[in-house]
Amino acid sequence: MDLNRNSFEGIQNARDFGEELGIKIGQEYPGYEKALETVNSYPENGFKAGLKKMFRLDKEHMPYVWKALAGT
Repeated sequence: MDLNRNSFEGIQNARDFGEELGIKIGQEYPGYEKALETVNSYPENGFKAGLKKMFRLDKEHMPYVWKALAGT
């Protein structure tokens, strides 16, 4: 298994998901409530809906999730 390739795929998938949510590259973290609202706005039957289940969306981890979605 090529860990570098898998890491890159994960990063790219997170960024693609962020783009579908309307998050711009480098967009500043808007705070927990707004970030959670943004992530939860993704349709349950959307193409990348499964990715949402992979993120820890609690208050402690949301800033890191946002960084992944914003490509930073």
